Amino acid sequence: LIVERYGKFKALEGLRQAVNDTVTYGSDKPLSFVQELDMALRKNNLITFSEVRRRYSAAFKRILRRGGIRNEAEYYLIAGIVADCTAELEPDQHLRLEEFITTYKRVI
Repeated sequence: LIVERYGKFKALEGLRQAVNDTVTYGSDKPLSFVQELDMALRKNNLITFSEVRRRYSAAFKRILRRGGIRNEAEYYLIAGIVADCTAELEPDQHLRLEEFITTYKRVI
């Protein structure tokens, strides 16, 4: 219906925004919420929320570029990605993210 009414370009743009909003909304959820959601998605052979966040989250990319976690929302984002054993991380990223978590925990 949306494609028919607005065209493919607008529909895709809306879908991208929906994904971004979902990722942003979930980024402030407690780690336990993210882990339960990931488990439910995994049980149904669906991509996990943590993997979606990793792939599409601008915050994740900023944290990697910056080299550390600045606040609780960023902590939950990174902790969720690290906890997701199906996340497709580059070889050194998992260790690097664990270091970010350890450093953040020392600071707070």
